[in-house]
Amino acid sequence: MSKNKELKILLLSVSVVLAIYYFYVLFANGGTSLFWGDESEQVVQLYANSYELIKSGNFTLWNPSIGTGASQFTMFLSILGAPSFYLTLLCPSKEYIVYIFPLIDMLRFLVVAVLSYLWISKLVKSSQARVITSLSFTFCGWMMYWMHYPNFMDTFIYLSAILYVCEEMFENKKFWLFSLLIALIGILSLYQLYMISWLIFIYLICRYFMISSYNIDWKKFWHMFFKVLFYFALGIGLGAIVIFPCILILSSTNRIMDVSSSLFLPIKPLDAFRVLTSLFSPVINDFDYNLFGSPFTKDVMSVYTVYNYSLIIFPLFALQAFKVKFNGKKILITTMILLYLLLFFKFSYFVFNGNNSVRWSFYYNVFNCVLLAYLIENKSQWDSKLLKLSGIGIILFIICISIISRYFGLASNISRLTQLYVVPSLIVFIILYIISSEKNFKYIYILISAEILMCLLLRSFNGNSSLVANQTTVDEYHDKIFQNEIMDYINTIDDSTYYRMEFDVQDSLGYNMPLANTYAGFTSYVSIYNYESIEFYENRFSNSWFVEYNPSKFLVKSLLGNRYLVTNSKSLEIPYGYTQMKEFNEFAVYKNSIDMNLGYATNKVISMKSLADKDTFIKDFAMMQGIVVDQEDSVIIDYPREVKRDLLNESFSPILGTDGVYIIDYSSSDPKSVCKYDLYYNGDSFNTRNSREIGYYALKLDKDYNDIYVYCASDNNPNHYVPVNVYWLSNKQVDQFYSGLNKQDKFYDVESSQDKISASISITGEDKLVATSIAYDDGWSVKVDGKTTAIRKVNYGFIGFDLTEGTHRVEFTFIPKGLILGIIVTAISIIAFLGLLWFESRRKRRV
Repeated sequence: MSKNKELKILLLSVSVVLAIYYFYVLFANGGTSLFWGDESEQVVQLYANSYELIKSGNFTLWNPSIGTGASQFTMFLSILGAPSFYLTLLCPSKEYIVYIFPLIDMLRFLVVAVLSYLWISKLVKSSQARVITSLSFTFCGWMMYWMHYPNFMDTFIYLSAILYVCEEMFENKKFWLFSLLIALIGILSLYQLYMISWLIFIYLICRYFMISSYNIDWKKFWHMFFKVLFYFALGIGLGAIVIFPCILILSSTNRIMDVSSSLFLPIKPLDAFRVLTSLFSPVINDFDYNLFGSPFTKDVMSVYTVYNYSLIIFPLFALQAFKVKFNGKKILITTMILLYLLLFFKFSYFVFNGNNSVRWSFYYNVFNCVLLAYLIENKSQWDSKLLKLSGIGIILFIICISIISRYFGLASNISRLTQLYVVPSLIVFIILYIISSEKNFKYIYILISAEILMCLLLRSFNGNSSLVANQTTVDEYHDKIFQNEIMDYINTIDDSTYYRMEFDVQDSLGYNMPLANTYAGFTSYVSIYNYESIEFYENRFSNSWFVEYNPSKFLVKSLLGNRYLVTNSKSLEIPYGYTQMKEFNEFAVYKNSIDMNLGYATNKVISMKSLADKDTFIKDFAMMQGIVVDQEDSVIIDYPREVKRDLLNESFSPILGTDGVYIIDYSSSDPKSVCKYDLYYNGDSFNTRNSREIGYYALKLDKDYNDIYVYCASDNNPNHYVPVNVYWLSNKQVDQFYSGLNKQDKFYDVESSQDKISASISITGEDKLVATSIAYDDGWSVKVDGKTTAIRKVNYGFIGFDLTEGTHRVEFTFIPKGLILGIIVTAISIIAFLGLLWFESRRKRRV
């Protein structure tokens, strides 16, 4: 069969599958493929944010709408490096992004199919092996899993191209393309570059020894090794303009795990069960991705669950490796055995992924498909009896693990339900694959297409928009995350260039509303984007989808320029100092009477060391009285009234006849605890309340109760109770805070273009320390009256600096750390790259 005919069969198979899948998406989900979880709650918002900034011409190096503000280079770790993102710019507005996602997904599958075909064609000559293996690789478990996170799917496009180029390099070809792909992967995501680099190393060594067999030329080996290393380094240089700033960001975060002794221990038995069963489990969604073992069972979430499903055809045919002979078989099998053994040890995850995640499990799909290609090419050597025994064994195995997972409660409810129709389907596919293999192998194309379609529909049905936010429709989804009318209204009443808004929406979809609508807020995933402010977020806001009535938390946000509050909760008690401006259907806008703007100045400095062992509420209480810095000297602060200490499943008697709130603080015990309260009057329980706040919770009484019984359970173990400290915050104290903060020296005449901000401030009485609402980043520089001044981190993650008495004009400029060096290295690398291309073209002409 000619290559053109093979490619047509491949593209026809992929196109038919995708057409049926899109038919389902169009009629069942209104043309969207919106996955519950990260995609609906983060990815769409990230895309919308960058889309809006680019389309409006406001794209700058600093993005104030990512939490409390972050370098745009954090977006290269998730969005900006993905080629698919730029296709979304074709949409007429950001609201249409959810409709283009499934179309881009289908384009990705088609591109991966073609590129993987080119790669497999370098390995084998059999047309059946090329087409079937390409289909298995294109729709493997890794691709199915990452349908909710676009830039990871883009990685597979680059991976397919890299594998093809690796084979070309054995023929001393396309080294220049290798460098270019390394640069593109680095720009796509530093995560992907790191993981793929290890795969390239393992793959090249394995394939070199397979090709060389027993006639290894070590001189040639080392020559090629260092040549690949050189072109790899050149690729890093070409992408340095993005890679260097991203390295500095990532190295500052907690995404890079510290090596500890526990890493060298094997994974737990339950994790091992999930690893073993992953070869037989289609991916059903992005949280519970193994049919036979959920990472959320047994009250413990573990990440050791790989998604290396390469369709059921792989384990069915794999045992033929005992009978089939081909060049390099021993090397390939040895490499695969070693890789699979590494799955059972924690240090492997750290080495190949940088932490204990399983994103690197695409390694297995690559080698699974290499083996599959060689097995199909040598089908004439197959043992019919072994194939049938293999089929019977796999059928018995998946029935057995289904029973085990159900009996021992290893699978979640949705997985157990899905098993009822997926396991029988897999059994049918196994039987039909065996029959087709013996009667007419061409029917395999139809069978594998049917299995792929099952996997696509399974992934879509179990994780798609039908489950987003409890049956939320696409229109409702848009209404929740794209709140342009609110911003339009605020812009008509406020022409200021710098302020923040708090979006207190009682819904997980509202978590990243500031991001979706490109305005400065607070909520964001902080581990990468707001890495310098993690200490500020930690035990306060980071994992809470919304905030309850906590006056102290709103006061802390007031310090950071929080001017407006938007809420969709009619029952929410609006914090002190906020007055309603306008209602929009289910939303209402409130304005804060404190306006701290860009920042403030004070001569009261509080030592971070003096607060190190204090509850989070105490730390927040301290910030109302001064600026917290990392130094020894400190002013004396007033501490709140302590009602009860180390309260563990006990009651306390409330203070009667006074207005205020009780602060139940469990930040020192377990900040992610779930607090419940039973409120008693004359011995009878009148009310039970439940809190999911982070760190601490404010309890406002609606009547004079005699007793409040508090029981605070750990979020990780509901049977483990933790002690709490109880404080009293009176309305009088809150009023004093408001009055005091409004009297501080504050910035005025603020001019902002996101990464260039200028403002005036008058320092009265004496020299003072300034605390800004700009999140700290080493890329910021500050000039006071034209002269550069030293900056420091204050208030757990924000820019601060000293100012003398008098009126000053302050200029803030942001240039990401590593950008200038990256530009220089990229420029040099481009010159070297073009020089090598010119030299190579001259050499070929001479030949």
